[in-house]
Amino acid sequence: MPPDFDLNSAMDSVAADLPTSLPEPESEPAAPAPPAAPAPEKAEPAWKAYPKTWKPEHAAHWDSLPDAVKEEAYRREDDFHKGLEPYKTKAQMGERWERLLKPHEEVLQRYGVDPEQLIGNLLQAQMRLSLGKPEERVALIKQLLNEYKIDPSALGAQPVGEAPYVDPALTTLQSEISEVKSALNAEQQRRATELRKQAAAEVESFRADKANDLFDQAANEIGQILKSDPKITLAEAYERATWMNPDTRAIRMEREVKAKAAAAEKAERERAEKAAAASRGSVRATPRSSSATAPVGTMEDTMRETLAAMRARS
Repeated sequence: MPPDFDLNSAMDSVAADLPTSLPEPESEPAAPAPPAAPAPEKAEPAWKAYPKTWKPEHAAHWDSLPDAVKEEAYRREDDFHKGLEPYKTKAQMGERWERLLKPHEEVLQRYGVDPEQLIGNLLQAQMRLSLGKPEERVALIKQLLNEYKIDPSALGAQPVGEAPYVDPALTTLQSEISEVKSALNAEQQRRATELRKQAAAEVESFRADKANDLFDQAANEIGQILKSDPKITLAEAYERATWMNPDTRAIRMEREVKAKAAAAEKAERERAEKAAAASRGSVRATPRSSSATAPVGTMEDTMRETLAAMRARS
């Protein structure tokens, strides 16, 4: 029991609240009540237990106290805890606000911002934007734009209540222009498709020509040349590409050597045939003078000379 607890005063206070006489019986007896069902066993009232906040060394004196004193002690103990409950709720709310503001504490201190004032202003602005009149909301938005130095034109939005006037004639003209543009686009697409088909047919015809049998091997170079110079013809692109490509260039050089050698051989054969015909028509064969044309050499010599000249050119 606490040392400052006066047991006698508490008992006198409880006894003063008790009635001094029994109530008078009613004049007429009440009708007998039907037999009641057996009442369930009641649990011990909470005030029977020793208060948790009291010191353990006084627990031995608890059972010796009257029930009225125990009940009064429990009531005061319960009132004490109920009185603390609002403070507990406020403390928990304070902890939540502290966690919310903690990440921004440094910035708030740096600029000298009062957290309570800041939160109050934010809540007030939220209420004005949610429940305020249209003109009040517009005024608040304009105020925010001015305070935070935001250009309204950068938002790309029309202010509320200020819809721009559009001339019906302008709307009609815009519709007609849109139709014309749509028709032009369709015509351009049609012509582009037709040109692509013509170009594809021209390329395929050029590729099928036996004279252009190196087309597939130099196709990449041909495409690059045509893209770099749209004015160049397909034949010119083929000529350049087959000379740029190492593989096709070697083939072309070999073919040119053989062609020149064959031409030289043909020329020599024709010259010999003309000389023989001339000698048969003469009465007396005359010996070839020392100033006669020297022999041109063999076909192999001609091919070697031609190949050397082409390599020097490349």
